[in-house]
Amino acid sequence: SMGARSDTNIVVRVDPTTNSATLVSIPRDTMINIDGYGYCKFNAAYSYGGAALAIKEASELLGVNISHYAEVDFDSLIGLVDTVGGVDVTVDQRINDPDADGSVIGQKKIIIEAGEQHLNGEQALVFARSRAYVDGDFTRTANQRKLIQALVDKVLALPVTELPGVIQAAAKCVTTDMKVNDIISLAQQFKDDGDLLMYSAMLPSVTGYVDGVSYVFADEDKVAEMMKVVDQGGDPSG
Repeated sequence: SMGARSDTNIVVRVDPTTNSATLVSIPRDTMINIDGYGYCKFNAAYSYGGAALAIKEASELLGVNISHYAEVDFDSLIGLVDTVGGVDVTVDQRINDPDADGSVIGQKKIIIEAGEQHLNGEQALVFARSRAYVDGDFTRTANQRKLIQALVDKVLALPVTELPGVIQAAAKCVTTDMKVNDIISLAQQFKDDGDLLMYSAMLPSVTGYVDGVSYVFADEDKVAEMMKVVDQGGDPSG
């Protein structure tokens, strides 16, 4: 009834010719100016105009054309991770976050220890949701990109015979304009070409307040500089 906001926003560049992919996170609190609504946080775009407006605003913010989109809600993330048999990630610090696991409202308590961990769907959701860090959403966006990379690695490590079935099952957890057969073909191409090279970064930005409301402010010059590196297939993390 209050509208849905996009909690996580990641723009991905996929290049099958070099067997590489680049993930760029847009912090959900990034200040943008939406026609007809004025200045607001990036995640409001989805509330005001659905996926189409979120895509439009991401395209304008990063200065790139966006060809396709995929949307995963939190409940579907659990099913997506469980469909591939869980994922392996490095957890940098222990996660004990009642807000992320929902135990603050009576849901199951989930604690994730630091170190190399194999996460099931419920644990992966907590890993992706937690903001209980000194820098809040910044570490969380890094964890989200790490989770995506773990999912991709898991799928590409599957035997060729299992790949179509798992992708078809996983596709049921995802809303996307891409056809399942196209996703399978892309995955098979990456698998055939060897190890996938993945780069990861967040928009160059700082935090601050406007009228008592916290925002993230993207550095436009540095964003443009970073996206040139992304467009050339380089590593934007620096």
